[in-house]
Amino acid sequence: MWVAVLALVVASSGTAVAGVSLARNSVATKHLKKDAVISEKVKNGTLRKADFRPGTLLRGPAGPTGPRGLRGYEGKQGVAGPWMVIAPDGTIGHTSGVAATVTHPATGLYCVTGPFIAATGSGRYLLSVINSDGGYEATHVYANSAECGNAVKVNITFDETPIDSAFIIASL
Repeated sequence: MWVAVLALVVASSGTAVAGVSLARNSVATKHLKKDAVISEKVKNGTLRKADFRPGTLLRGPAGPTGPRGLRGYEGKQGVAGPWMVIAPDGTIGHTSGVAATVTHPATGLYCVTGPFIAATGSGRYLLSVINSDGGYEATHVYANSAECGNAVKVNITFDETPIDSAFIIASL
């Protein structure tokens, strides 16, 4: 009878004996059966985002907006390029302070010379007709034109017809 009782004790406490007799860290992932680890067996707060498949974790609502940061460094003001406003009659209106000469030999034709005008034809200029409702076009030839010589030749047209109009010319 003692043998039967001893066998019954050993058989009923088999897992307890195994738990006590296993060395620390001796059970590896390969020893675990599929779905052996369930939520109740995992200590709360121990898993990280990397432990989950992409798309498994849901994103919570956005938090409140944080305080506005400090204003950044403000850069220095750049030097304004030379520019002029030319009236329809060829007179110089406003200017960035550069000296220039404008002649107006024909309707829609203006010849502009000055220190910021490149007589070699290598300059780049921005032209814009003032108060145009569409149809106006301002074109220019750099230098050495028959009408303007070494001056920048500016032609202003409306629907391809020469017309006098105020414009702005700026050196780029």
